[in-house]
Amino acid sequence: MKHKFQGSTKVKRAQLQALRGEFEILRMKEDESVNDYFGRVLATVNKMKIQGETMEQRIVVEKILRSMTRKFNYVVCAIEESNDVETLSIDELQGSLLVHEQKMKPVKEEEQALKAASGERNSSSARGRGRGAKGNQGDNSQMNVTGRVLDSCSRRISLLSSKITGVRYGHLNFKGLKTLQQKNMVKGLPKIEDSNSVCSDCLTGKQHRESIPKTSNWKSARKLELIHSDICGPISPASNGNKRYLLTFIDDFSRKAWVYFLKDKSSAFDYFKKFRTMVEKECGEAIVCLRTDRGGEFNSHEFKDYCEENGIKRQLTAAYTPQQNGIAERKNRTIMEMVRSMLAGKDMPKMFWPEAVNWSIYVLNRSPAAALLDVTPEEAWSGIKSSVKHFKIFGCIAYSHVPDAHRRKLDDKSVKCIFLGISEESKAYRLYNPTTQKIVISRDVVFAELDKWKWNESSKSEESHLEDNDDATENNIEPEIEDNEEHEQNDRHVNDLSEHIGTSTSNLNQGRTRRPPSWHADYDTTMNEDDFIDEAAMNLI
Repeated sequence: MKHKFQGSTKVKRAQLQALRGEFEILRMKEDESVNDYFGRVLATVNKMKIQGETMEQRIVVEKILRSMTRKFNYVVCAIEESNDVETLSIDELQGSLLVHEQKMKPVKEEEQALKAASGERNSSSARGRGRGAKGNQGDNSQMNVTGRVLDSCSRRISLLSSKITGVRYGHLNFKGLKTLQQKNMVKGLPKIEDSNSVCSDCLTGKQHRESIPKTSNWKSARKLELIHSDICGPISPASNGNKRYLLTFIDDFSRKAWVYFLKDKSSAFDYFKKFRTMVEKECGEAIVCLRTDRGGEFNSHEFKDYCEENGIKRQLTAAYTPQQNGIAERKNRTIMEMVRSMLAGKDMPKMFWPEAVNWSIYVLNRSPAAALLDVTPEEAWSGIKSSVKHFKIFGCIAYSHVPDAHRRKLDDKSVKCIFLGISEESKAYRLYNPTTQKIVISRDVVFAELDKWKWNESSKSEESHLEDNDDATENNIEPEIEDNEEHEQNDRHVNDLSEHIGTSTSNLNQGRTRRPPSWHADYDTTMNEDDFIDEAAMNLI
């Protein structure tokens, strides 16, 4: 009997192989219910078990979840996230899918307040559109009558309903409305569909600016292909040269920066011509494009005509959008932050801000840049690795050596100054002497980087010195009068003596004639202190 009904071992294997293939190709149909699909899957599983297949419950659960239709995708994801598939039973899975299937079915809704019944267009009812699904023929036979529903009409109604619902919610965005619908957070909410139409009321009340990309998709391939420029200012207080603005130029390829100081914005054109001549001769390339904002100093007719004549392309930012010139804007911000920090670190007066800007540019050109890979802007520009052994703290105390030709035996051999940076013309340091208020260029310098000049005490000592001088001049008026009276008495006494002795007062008052020694002719003694000071006054910029 066993051999008659079950067959031989080879037959069993063939049948089992066929059932395995049938199990693998099982898929839920679009119009099939959850119960029907579970019945088909379990029937196949039971047949496989009869043929000797050991089928674990986990395999059946995974198969069902994997073969559901698309409308159950979000349900399957929710079940996989909230349950452990290893321990989930087939009955629990069937129950969860049945609940979601009931929720997806169109349900007739009734508005109790307005006494109006509403439902989905495709929902079933006792009597639909027309007189039925069959039609009578002349011989009293019947045939099925099929119609066609216009999807566009129902979609327009659905989109209109969604728009009305959004207006009811105070122009709430469709994402919020979809959240309310999908998570069943409220009752009585109609079906919401996304709409691509533009709501003028929403734009009037809620339109905002689009975000600016933080990174650029393009970078120049050679030097001077693109120059970024911007003006920062006005800065208070003005420099000793009455400069209140700083103009920066940044090469997009190397990210090297240059800075110029302006009295007013209108002189930006003159400094651009100087900058163009300098950099083009230095690297042998020509400026291709200049990117600036829409300031009047960059949009003048002479500026435009000059760029057109020399083949320089102009790129201007959109109105009130400085982010499009972000490289120059961020460079100016970095410079001013460094200036404030350096001046505050050594308690220096704010009038030294141009010197601090020059030193900031010098340091930034030898610092890493995000747009460069393992090189500094100076190295990318010149091709030479920079040295920073000569870097010192801005504003620190510096003792400059006084040459032998400018001092005597007992004079000081050094002068106490303040470090301001590096000289552009010489391989020397740029110092400032607060006592004489002069700029000193020297290479023989010893630095005390942790010390700083006491500006408050120096100003107070100068004021007290001036007050002492004023008091001294007032107190010396009377003694001078008394001395004059004594001199008159002495002169009378000398005159009396001259009458008796016969000696003239002119011989008594005649001074000694002094002549320089002959060996002084071998030396040049016409040099003064201004010869070893490079700049005569404290004209910083």
